[in-house]
Amino acid sequence: SSIEKRTQALKKSILQLGKEKEIIVLSRSAGGRFSSYIADELKLKFIICLGYPFKHPNEFADPKRYMHLVNLKTPMLIIQGDKDEYGGLEVQSQYTLSSQIELFFVNANHDFIISKSDWKRVIDKLNTIINDPHLPR
Repeated sequence: SSIEKRTQALKKSILQLGKEKEIIVLSRSAGGRFSSYIADELKLKFIICLGYPFKHPNEFADPKRYMHLVNLKTPMLIIQGDKDEYGGLEVQSQYTLSSQIELFFVNANHDFIISKSDWKRVIDKLNTIINDPHLPR
């Protein structure tokens, strides 16, 4: 399927960087989904996803989009729009997520057009994560 091909292409790209590297993946939407599928296997340092696609707005729930997140061992930050049509604030109560996953909400839909003040919050959060001495090294 297209999803498997895109996931394998991402895996190949990450492996070309070298296994000895500490890799933080910054992704958007489906890129976060694909990177979360391979994160534990590749021992990624961290995943950051802007707008994770929990559920397609015009389709029934597809557990393949999110079921693996309950067991994810790789630390992950999901920066989600509170009005995201692929999963807004309801994500907090509708999905069981690994303790390694942090949800961070901003005022946005899935297009992720956010205010300067929300961008500042996002950048501050990213700086905190990237500079966190407790992250696996």
